[in-house]
Amino acid sequence: DGNSQALLRGGQVAQNYGPGILALVNSSADFAGVSFSGNAQGGIITCDSSSVMISDLTQPNNNPPGGVQCKTPHSLSHRQISKMLLAAPDWSAHKAVFDKYEKSATKKH
Repeated sequence: DGNSQALLRGGQVAQNYGPGILALVNSSADFAGVSFSGNAQGGIITCDSSSVMISDLTQPNNNPPGGVQCKTPHSLSHRQISKMLLAAPDWSAHKAVFDKYEKSATKKH
């Protein structure tokens, strides 16, 4: 509740009087490899309209399985992100100025 985040990897969520996870007020749940059993009405996760989930149970734009009452952000799974490599800056002009300064600073008079 209140802008919280649940991050679960593996484990079991069982025997709750409500859903296994309840996400409210701009909260999120990110879980994979978690088993759910014995929760009220088979509830896995319930979210309000401001909360989201990311899980291995369902993909964006698919019908969620029973017990999942939460939206998944659009196009979140299987994203292809190409990271651009930044080019190294050309320091040759600055190095030439520094070398000239260093040479003049170390001249013996």
